[in-house]
Amino acid sequence: MTESTFDAPLLWLATKYSDVLRIDPRVVKQALETVPYTIRGQRQLWHVRDAMPAIFQRVYGSSTPQDPDAMSPKDALDYYRAQRESLRLNEDIRKMIPAENFNLATQITREVIAETLKALPDALEKDCGLSPIARATAQRAVDAMIESFAANLCVNPH
Repeated sequence: MTESTFDAPLLWLATKYSDVLRIDPRVVKQALETVPYTIRGQRQLWHVRDAMPAIFQRVYGSSTPQDPDAMSPKDALDYYRAQRESLRLNEDIRKMIPAENFNLATQITREVIAETLKALPDALEKDCGLSPIARATAQRAVDAMIESFAANLCVNPH
């Protein structure tokens, strides 16, 4: 197999296929037994274009990932039922915690955290004997944290 500079990153060891696909290395090696390979140093490298169909064939009984249109009618029906149930579950989860309740709880939590942080420098001055200069520095740091917290918090991603 001739390889161009473009193809070089697409030449993988059997262990890389195993790691990337999270498949047992022995299964990958069995799948690659009949696939053409290139030798670099003392290592066998397989091109992704050649190896992936062989691995899918070995693992799934098909040279491509499962396509419901290519399945038997019963398998396709099972596939679509599973997809429908997944959608229903997601819908039920959204109904269990309405967005308004979630947003209100998040807002209250954010306000409680901000108020607690704002009180921290005063408590340190009173309870720990923090000097007024150190208290002012702590207050600036807390204000910066609150601003950062508010900027990074996404109350409603929709």
